[in-house]
Amino acid sequence: MNKKPSIEDRRSRLNKLSEAVFGGPEEISREEARELLRSAGIDEGTIVDAVYARLYKQAQEYWTAQKPLPPLLKKAIEDLRPSTASSRNEKEMAMQAKARIERAVEQSRHPHAWMQSTTPEFRPSAYRGKKKLSKKDESALDEIAKRLNDKLKGPQGS
Repeated sequence: MNKKPSIEDRRSRLNKLSEAVFGGPEEISREEARELLRSAGIDEGTIVDAVYARLYKQAQEYWTAQKPLPPLLKKAIEDLRPSTASSRNEKEMAMQAKARIERAVEQSRHPHAWMQSTTPEFRPSAYRGKKKLSKKDESALDEIAKRLNDKLKGPQGS
C-alpha cells in the first residue's frame, strides 16, 4: 500500500530542494533578502509583524506558566517588537526612535520602493489636472517629478 507523504515530509523535501537550488538562508545577505522581498511585492514590515505575533504567542505560554523566556526568544521579541507598541521604559523608547529613523533612512535610499508602496494621491502626478493649482504649483510638481524620476533612474539610467 502506497502511503501519502505527510505535510512535514513534503515541507522537508521542499526545503531540501529549495536549498539545493538557492542555497541555505545563511548564504543570502540582508540587503539581497530585502531586495528579493521588494521585487516580490512583499512588505518587510508585514513579515516582521507576523513573525513577532507568532513569537509573542509562544512567549505568552511561558508567561502564563510563570517560566522565564528562553534567551533567544526574548531577544527575538525585543528585536522584532513593533514600533507601534507602547514603550515600557526610556531605553526602549530610544531604541524605537532609532529603529524608526533607520527605517526612514533606508526607505529614502530606495525611492523606487517608496513610490511603489505609496498610494497615487501622494505622488506628484496625482495632482495633474486639478483646477485649483497655480502655475507656480504646477512647475514645482514638475520639478519634483523630474527629480524623482532622475533619482529612480540612478547613474545607470543616464
